[in-house]
Amino acid sequence: FKCDICSKVFRRKNGLEIHKNQHTGRKPCVCDVCGFSCNDPSNLNKHKKRH
Repeated sequence: FKCDICSKVFRRKNGLEIHKNQHTGRKPCVCDVCGFSCNDPSNLNKHKKRH
């Protein structure tokens, strides 16, 4: 899967979708405890472990 903006290539479609959020500034993953937001679900999981 290839990014149509910067041509970076990903093995999985979800990797491309997460990457595209960097270009758009979209941060769909939000912490329900403190409101922290990020574009990558794995970063949100790491963040939640801190609570």
